[in-house]
Amino acid sequence: MTRVLTTVAAVALFVGGYEHWSLYRQGYRAIPVIGVLFALNTGASALAGVALLLRRELVVRAAGATVALTTLGFFIASRLPGGVFGFQEKGLAPAPQAAITIVAETATIVLISVSMAWDMKSRHPRGARQTRGRARAAGPTAASFPEIAQTGGPPCVG
Repeated sequence: MTRVLTTVAAVALFVGGYEHWSLYRQGYRAIPVIGVLFALNTGASALAGVALLLRRELVVRAAGATVALTTLGFFIASRLPGGVFGFQEKGLAPAPQAAITIVAETATIVLISVSMAWDMKSRHPRGARQTRGRARAAGPTAASFPEIAQTGGPPCVG
């Protein structure tokens, strides 16, 4: 199940990266700083997507989610007064790229989160609680102290 979730998350990252690449080619490259950020987003999305296809480790999934979260963060910031480095958009412009990017990045975050939760659940099934790799004992028993087990009480020191 984790493989399916991370594969779909990788595809979603590729979609978001492709939308940024399309906008970069359509003129965003001429916008100071923003053009570079769009190119970096394309590269980061592609790199994280390929990594998700090849590996499923926690750090790789966290990197993919970080790319998606960062993209959404900049998207939101670009709609606020002042924008990002003076660049400001409104609503879901440019259409349809803005909406596609929101869906793709949100899907990436949700899919990676579900894959992590799935892994945790499969590693620690209900009722099989463990602490750092070994079961925790309830406490000392009479067998832990042979003198108590033999005499029925603690030794007298006298």
